[in-house]
Amino acid sequence: CPSAWMRSAAMARGPVGGAHRRAASSEAASRSKPRVLVLGSGWGGFAVARRLDRKLVDVHLLSARNHMVFTPLLASTAVGTLEFRGIAEPVRSSMPGVRFHLGKARDIDLDAKTVRVVTKGDGAEESRAVRNGTIEITEYDLDFDVLVVAVGARNVTFGIPGVVEHVHFLKELTDARRIRKNITQCLEAASCPTLSDAERARLCHFVVVGGGPTGTEFSAELRDFLNQDAVRFYPEVAHLAKVTLIEGREILGSFSASLRQYATNRFKKLNINIRTGANVKDVSSRAIYLDDGDVIPYGMCVWSTGIGPRRITQLLDPKIFAKDRTGKLVVDDTLRVKRAGGKGAAGGADEVLPGVFALGDCAVVESHPYAALAQVAERQGKYLAAQLNDLAKEGALPHGKPASPFVYTHMGSLAYVGNYAGLTDLKDVDLIPEGGRAQLRGVHLVADLAQRVPQQAGLVAQQAAGADGLDAHAHLWAGPQQLLRRAVHGRAVGLAGCVDARTLFRDPAAATALHVEAVRSLRSCDIFRDGGVRGAWHGCRSGGRSEGTWRVSAAAHSMRVCSATPALPRLCVPSVRMW
Repeated sequence: CPSAWMRSAAMARGPVGGAHRRAASSEAASRSKPRVLVLGSGWGGFAVARRLDRKLVDVHLLSARNHMVFTPLLASTAVGTLEFRGIAEPVRSSMPGVRFHLGKARDIDLDAKTVRVVTKGDGAEESRAVRNGTIEITEYDLDFDVLVVAVGARNVTFGIPGVVEHVHFLKELTDARRIRKNITQCLEAASCPTLSDAERARLCHFVVVGGGPTGTEFSAELRDFLNQDAVRFYPEVAHLAKVTLIEGREILGSFSASLRQYATNRFKKLNINIRTGANVKDVSSRAIYLDDGDVIPYGMCVWSTGIGPRRITQLLDPKIFAKDRTGKLVVDDTLRVKRAGGKGAAGGADEVLPGVFALGDCAVVESHPYAALAQVAERQGKYLAAQLNDLAKEGALPHGKPASPFVYTHMGSLAYVGNYAGLTDLKDVDLIPEGGRAQLRGVHLVADLAQRVPQQAGLVAQQAAGADGLDAHAHLWAGPQQLLRRAVHGRAVGLAGCVDARTLFRDPAAATALHVEAVRSLRSCDIFRDGGVRGAWHGCRSGGRSEGTWRVSAAAHSMRVCSATPALPRLCVPSVRMW
């Protein structure tokens, strides 16, 4: 029904002003397919753009970065466990047929159905050519018929003085690069023989503010690096290295009390100092000041205390876009953005903004507020792509309503707490130790059970089934390659290069088995570890829910993941003896 769509799109636009908008309107009238514009290349935006049927809709993706980042693994890249390319999925090579625009959305005009684009990425990602004027910053209007807002969120500082100027955040690859560089700089500076003992101790003190999953996992990763690798690279100062985790309440608040206690005890054994019950009130270039009067000297500080709306979300007119008290866009159960002050029938045209959807961390479902998790955003993206494809087949875009609401079931959470140990909180899953062999029933199953398992896992397993697609997705081998490199050389500090796994494993089964081993390296599931696996499961089952702790080391044992849910896929990865 292209002609019906074109008539409805022209009626919806009405008069617009300006040469750019007239050109955009003319272009829209000549299109044979409705245009879906996705803002953001995070978990939600990437899932939507990748799954939209390009035969039915014209897909455009606008983002300040040209890749998707698997954010739960940023902590691993920041200390050299993984290289940065191992957690980045390039947009252009992953989504042929999708028109990508590198830039930021500065404004959204619903009357003209255009987005004002500024060809400027994050300040951290600006190249020297942009800064010195070789590449000019330009602006243009990008029109749409259906708009999907998936811009995510930003780190919040709560207005505390000195945070923006002196600390590191951990949300983008550029953040992880800065952190890795700063760790090396602190250790190198502390190695200078002319420094005082007090100055060496300050430089070797690493502080993490925020006891959520990101803060605790980075603390654990950093402690592993200091214990396992810094002692070899910096033997003269490694004994001075300290890690302090500051949290106003208690760490890992989303987990049960027993698991939080286990994590606390584990950190004490690893000499990670936990400061709870105190909040940061000021940050200088050399010290952190707490509201209880304590002063903590530091060499590097990583800030991970929560998220808030991005600038484009803040700039959207609250008289048009409904927002909650935190500034998130309010959406209904089909992810349509609600109109501010809408008083029409539930789900009616007066209650929502037609053709405008939002998902992920920038939105909140009014009837079911979900946690800001990667698995929520990704599933919302998959759901919305399927619904838009169905509406496009019926010729109902841009004003059609999705046929079914979004339904989310939390499948579980995992958290790494250092020295081969972790926390699990999974639904309908048993983790059972076995001797000698690793059997994993489906990488996709693991990916569905916890947001900590990377999207690359299922893709590599699929490609390993046939050699034809291996070279086309060479970047997906980054994890296994880096695992091999780290097993031989340790974590990367100033080292470069790694073994090409494709030259060592031509057999698909061996390649798949190698990836199963790499799941441990990717830190998402931390079931496997270099040299083999030993699993120790401690927990209980209650109400169809499993929770507990596990440890892994170099002994020849394994973990088996068994699903009690018949509907989940029963894909099998060959059992192999680990190294």
